[in-house]
Amino acid sequence: SSGINAEYGGINCTECKFGEISGEGASECFDVRTVDVTITEGYVMTGIVCTVTHSQTSTIDVRKLSLSKYHNGEWEIFDDTHPNLSITKTSRSYHLNLTSSPNNLPKNVRKRVEHWRCEVKDSVTTAVTTKPFIVTVEKICDDGTGFLNNDYVCKRCPKSTFSWKNICKECPEGQEQTPERTSCSFKPYSGKIGHFFMGVGIVLIGSLLIVAIMFFKFYKVHFRVNTV
Repeated sequence: SSGINAEYGGINCTECKFGEISGEGASECFDVRTVDVTITEGYVMTGIVCTVTHSQTSTIDVRKLSLSKYHNGEWEIFDDTHPNLSITKTSRSYHLNLTSSPNNLPKNVRKRVEHWRCEVKDSVTTAVTTKPFIVTVEKICDDGTGFLNNDYVCKRCPKSTFSWKNICKECPEGQEQTPERTSCSFKPYSGKIGHFFMGVGIVLIGSLLIVAIMFFKFYKVHFRVNTV
């Protein structure tokens, strides 16, 4: 269980402080912090992947720090001897930074989820304290492109669609695709619609003129009758 192992030092098992963890049978507790990472296909994984702080001392043997990745049914270990892993210390904390090779996906895969863990070997026992995290490698389509149906290759979004989170979505009714194919905008009035409204306007104006002429004739005749 998590806590100080009673076998060493002749003391009872003690709970780790809040935020700290320890492996089964461990004699010490650690503050181990990891962050789930998302990587675009073809890029490398860089940056601080894991930070380890000892609960009672400011010194940890770097040979006891490592990262491991579950691959093909077993854990692949990246320790201080691995050329792509660097371990640096700031104050009381140790930072494990892994630079991976370019992450490429098979042609028929859009996304791959990898299971990783940060590991600290106990300085007294054979226990290992671990903290898991997830690395997601996924294909990211460029603006104006997306996956069509069940395809695995990014393609240019067809007419009346726009790119959104790796897919091509239909434009809302009354809107059309922008030249960049990244959004939609309201359709301008077409020539036919413009001609229609122009025709309606001409008819209205003509009707008003006819009414005005008829009213003028009626008024003129009525005026003459009254004066005679």
